[in-house]
Amino acid sequence: MVIDPSAFHELQIIVGRNLARAYAECGNNKEALTVIDECIELALRCNYEYIIESLYVGKAYNMVNLASKGEGKDIDIGIAHEYLRQAYFLAAARCETGMMEQIKQIYNKYFKI
Repeated sequence: MVIDPSAFHELQIIVGRNLARAYAECGNNKEALTVIDECIELALRCNYEYIIESLYVGKAYNMVNLASKGEGKDIDIGIAHEYLRQAYFLAAARCETGMMEQIKQIYNKYFKI
C-alpha cells in the first residue's frame, strides 16, 4: 500500500489523536497532552482545520483530568475552558451539530454550566 504524500500529515494527526485517546483512557494524561500538542501544531501548520476541534476537546479533557488528580499544578482550568469554547465555535462554524452537542455535554460535566 502506498500512501499519498499529501495525506501523510493528515494520517499522522489522526493516528496521533487516536494514540492520545488511548493514553487518556489508561490515565496517562500527561502523555496524551504531549501527543495532542504535537498534533495541534501539525494541524495548524498544514491547515487541517477540520480536526482542530476534536484536538482542542482532547486537550481540555486531559487538562481537567490532570488537575482533578492533583497532577496538574501548573494547569490553568480557565485555559481548558477556553479550549472547549473554541472547539464549540469551530464546530458551529462547520455546522457539526453532533460535535457541538458532545462539547456541550463535556462542558456541562466539567464546568457545571
